[in-house]
This record gives sequence, C-alpha cells and structure tokens, in this order.
Amino acid sequence: MSVWDIGPFDNDLALDWVQDLQESNDLYYIEDTLNNVLEEGETFIPMPFACEALAAIDVLARLQGQPGDEAVDDVDAWVETLRKKFKRRADLVEKSLKALELIVSEKSELANEWAQTDEHVAWRGMVEQLRARVTAM
Repeated sequence: MSVWDIGPFDNDLALDWVQDLQESNDLYYIEDTLNNVLEEGETFIPMPFACEALAAIDVLARLQGQPGDEAVDDVDAWVETLRKKFKRRADLVEKSLKALELIVSEKSELANEWAQTDEHVAWRGMVEQLRARVTAM
C-alpha cells in the first residue's frame, strides 16, 4: 500500500472505497460495507473489509454531526449532499458497533497487522474515538 496510517481514511483500501461512495446517493453502500464485516465475523475478517468498514463508520458519524479531526474533501462533500435527507438509523449504529468489535478482535486481519506494530495503541485509540463518535447524539 502506498498510503498507510492509523486514520480511517489513511489507507488505499479506504480511499478506493470513498471513490465508490461518490456514486451512492443513500445509505445502502454504508450498510452493505458493514454487512461484509458482520457476515465474515464468525470466521476471519479480511483486511479490505475492515478498512472499508472503518471508513463507512466514519462517514456515518459525520452524517450524524460528529466530523472528527480529519477533513476529507470527497467525504465531506458527499455528507453535505446527503445530510438534508438523512435520518439517524439506530440499526446502522448497532451494526457499526458490532463491526468495530469484530475489527479489533483476533479474527481480524487488520487488528493482527496492527498488533505487530508500535502504532497498535494509537490505532486502538482511533477505533475507540470512532465508536464514541458514531454513538454520540
């Protein structure tokens, strides 16, 4: 990967996901992304699914008025377009929380990769901040 850091959009997989998000005009793409993790949760969660889900959860948090620290122009523009018709969905928040639990578990390729680095604690901190943002009212 040419881009790799702890933020939800700091990897090529998430950036590719953001490009596909631009073609969406509702929450289906976010929900589908979360479902990918939830469906794999009983076995092993591939890194692409985990990276994409973290990006999706960040977008959902932004839609709910919790933008976080990182500005991502394409994401922020998409959020502004959708915000007018957005209604908070408790089911997506619940799916986000379940996905986050799986993403940090030993079943997650991404968590296993981060566990082998000096940045593991910082990455887990980012995940916890994301959890707080997506559940904030």
